[in-house]
Amino acid sequence: DIIPWIKKADYLVQLSDTEAFGYSIVEALEQGTAIITTPLEVLPELNVKDGKHGYIVPWDIDGFDCQKLLNVPQFTYKTDSEAIVTQWRNILGYTQPKHAYKPQDRVSVQIIKPYKDLLLNRMVPVGEVIMAFEERANEIINAGFGRRV
Repeated sequence: DIIPWIKKADYLVQLSDTEAFGYSIVEALEQGTAIITTPLEVLPELNVKDGKHGYIVPWDIDGFDCQKLLNVPQFTYKTDSEAIVTQWRNILGYTQPKHAYKPQDRVSVQIIKPYKDLLLNRMVPVGEVIMAFEERANEIINAGFGRRV
């Protein structure tokens, strides 16, 4: 769980060329942790303000005043999600789902014989209990590696 570490940090540093969304930035902002980031295209969408939520460093850092990084901003990060929901409803219409979604049930399988699990990419030892979807659980059981618990 990385959130306690982010919460204790002065800054989260995100120096990417591009980010599709920037989850780590949002996680930091939600914890009140300032960011140091490159000028990503997603920042306006995330409502990130230079100097308020941290600092947006230019690609060419020559001439950037690194001394200002010593002044860690304190802020409360809020987004206006209701306005975003309203905007999408205006675009898509206010529709109700046509079908009820029911997630697949997962079952507990206790391992009775060690094996190399290719999906988990590791050896699974005797006694470990793994959660699997019904079809996958049956494969493990039918191969003789586990039993339902």
